[in-house]
Amino acid sequence: MYRLRVPRRALLASVAATAVFPDSKPSIYSAPETQLLLQETHSPLEGYIAEARRQTMGTLATGHAHVQGAVDRWIGVEHAVESRVKSLLVPEEPLTPGILYVAVAALTGSVLARSHALPIRVALPPLLLCAASAHFLPKTSHNVATYAGELEERYAPRVKQFQDTGVAHTAMTWAMLAEATKEGREQVGRGTESLVGRVQERTGLKLRETLGWSEGAVGKAKEEVGKAVHAVEAKAGEAKKGIDAKIEQAKGTVDVKVEKAKEETHPKHVV
Repeated sequence: MYRLRVPRRALLASVAATAVFPDSKPSIYSAPETQLLLQETHSPLEGYIAEARRQTMGTLATGHAHVQGAVDRWIGVEHAVESRVKSLLVPEEPLTPGILYVAVAALTGSVLARSHALPIRVALPPLLLCAASAHFLPKTSHNVATYAGELEERYAPRVKQFQDTGVAHTAMTWAMLAEATKEGREQVGRGTESLVGRVQERTGLKLRETLGWSEGAVGKAKEEVGKAVHAVEAKAGEAKKGIDAKIEQAKGTVDVKVEKAKEETHPKHVV
């Protein structure tokens, strides 16, 4: 018989392979899935960046809100000015020629007053401006004057009160002057009429008819003068009533404020 001679090392390797390989064979069952658990960890730099971003976004939002608020207020001012200008303007009174005439009148006043004293140089241009505006743009000037009076009454009531008092005194003085003028004219007319009557009686000439001094013309003239005087007196009375009402209103407001100040100074004790 033949015997196969195998080295000892090869025999040991085959025995070791026989002992190891059966354990590494795949199983007939599927292996369970491995679950991976991921844990999120934040670095300190990421926190700093997030905080800086939040602060930046807050600052930008605050700035945008301030800017938007300013824009809204400006738009509101524009709308208020537009509505106020539209309320002051009169549709049936065009501005195109009239305002040019007013500007020319103001410039003419400044040119004419250039070589005069300082008070005349200061007062003449505004005076001509107001006069030209009242002549060429009467309705618009009336609206502007009314609005200026409202502003003055709202922000400077004492100045408005003094102005109304001065206007009332001026109206009363004008009424007295008109009455004195009327009386003087009547006296001159009576004296002239009596003189003409005497001359007519002595000479026989019809001077009254020649001069147009018939009774109808004299009565008509007296009636017109009386109407003018009554109109001036009515305006003076209305101005005086308005001033008295405003004075009473101001007194009532002052009394209320004084009472409130007393109550705040001396509080009532509740028992």
